[in-house]
Amino acid sequence: VGLIDQAMVDASGAWGGGQVYIGGDYQGDNPFMPNAWRSFVGDQVRIKANALVQGDGGRIIVWADDIARFSGSIEGKGAGEYGTGGFAEVSGKELLRFDGLADMRGPSGVGTLLLDPRDITITWGDEDEVGPDVSFDDGEIEQDFRIRHTTVQDNLNTSNVQLEATRNITVERDIIVDASSLSSLSLLAGNNINIESQIDLGGGNLYLTAGVFNCGDIGCYPGDDVRSVEITGILNTRGTIDIRAADDINLAERIGN
Repeated sequence: VGLIDQAMVDASGAWGGGQVYIGGDYQGDNPFMPNAWRSFVGDQVRIKANALVQGDGGRIIVWADDIARFSGSIEGKGAGEYGTGGFAEVSGKELLRFDGLADMRGPSGVGTLLLDPRDITITWGDEDEVGPDVSFDDGEIEQDFRIRHTTVQDNLNTSNVQLEATRNITVERDIIVDASSLSSLSLLAGNNINIESQIDLGGGNLYLTAGVFNCGDIGCYPGDDVRSVEITGILNTRGTIDIRAADDINLAERIGN
C-alpha cells in the first residue's frame, strides 16, 4: 500500500480523533484486518486524527509485514481543557525506514509515537541509509533500522517516543532536546541496549529495558546471549531515569548532573 504526492488522510473529529489503519492494525496483530506486505508514505503526505473541539487525539497505524517506509507527517492532537494526544505506530516487521514527524500534543498530556522493528540504530546517517528517497523495491530485510538522531530529537518536541526492537538497540549519536521538554523516551529491546552517546531529555523521563519478554505477535529475540544495558554515554534529565535488564546493567558514565 502506498500514499504518495500530496495525499492526505484525515480522520479528525470535533469530539475526538478517529482511527487510521494503513497496511494493518497494531503490530499486525488483527486477524480481521489484512496486512500489507510493504507500505510506503511519501514526504508530502499528511495523516491526521485530531480532536478539533474537545477530546483526545486518535489512533494511527502504519504497518507492513515486510518493509515499511515513512517520510510524511502524523497528527493525533488533543483539544479542549482535558484532551490528550493520541497514539501512532509506524513499523515494518522485518525492516523500517522512518524520516517523518509525529505531533501528538494535547492540553492535558502528550501522546506516543511507537517505532518497533527488529533492530534499531540511532545514528548520524546519510541519505542512502535513512533518507526519504525510497520506493517499494528499496532495501533488504537483512538491513537494520537506522534512524537519524535529529529525527528522534524532532519527534521528542511533539510526542513521547517509544523505540521497541525485538533484538538490539544502539545509540551512536547524541539525543539532546530543549531544556523545557517534558516528553519521554522509551527504549525497549528483546536483547541488548547499547548507549554510546549522550542522552539529555530536559525534563522528560527516560526508560531503558533490555530483555523484553513480550513484543506483541512478534517473538522477542530468543537467543542465549546476555540481555544487558551497556551505558558509555552520559544520561541526563530532570525527570525519571528507569533502567532495567534481564541480566546485566553496566555503567561507564555518570547519570544526571
